[in-house]
Amino acid sequence: MDELLEHFADLFIRVNTVELLYDNVIEQVISILSNIVDTISRNIFTYDDWTNEKEIYIQLLELRLSSVLDIDVEATKVLDFLEDVRKSDSNIDIHKSIVKYIDKL
Repeated sequence: MDELLEHFADLFIRVNTVELLYDNVIEQVISILSNIVDTISRNIFTYDDWTNEKEIYIQLLELRLSSVLDIDVEATKVLDFLEDVRKSDSNIDIHKSIVKYIDKL
């Protein structure tokens, strides 16, 4: 959880927008964090699992938050993420907000 929150804080600093303080955005961020933590709890059982898969969850967090904040993300980054998910042992649902970045190809 600490690592996810650190990456959220980094994104918060990089974005530097007042939109992060809007009630609807805060609710969406809480929902995203909750969903990711739930997904982690369903897929990660050991510390080794976490060390092997954590980059996928960090990317998931960044992509979902980028979508909420309308931050532009390169389609190749999303495709790389999807390939990492495909190769992983985790069962991760890909939210439609992430897939929208692929339409740019």
